Amino acid sequence: MPIARIAKHFKISRPTVYSYLKN
Repeated sequence: MPIARIAKHFKISRPTVYSYLKN
């Protein structure tokens, strides 16, 4: 699975988790 797609899904689904993973 492409990480970009997962990141996009996380950004829409859970912005908090996406922000944590980004950090």
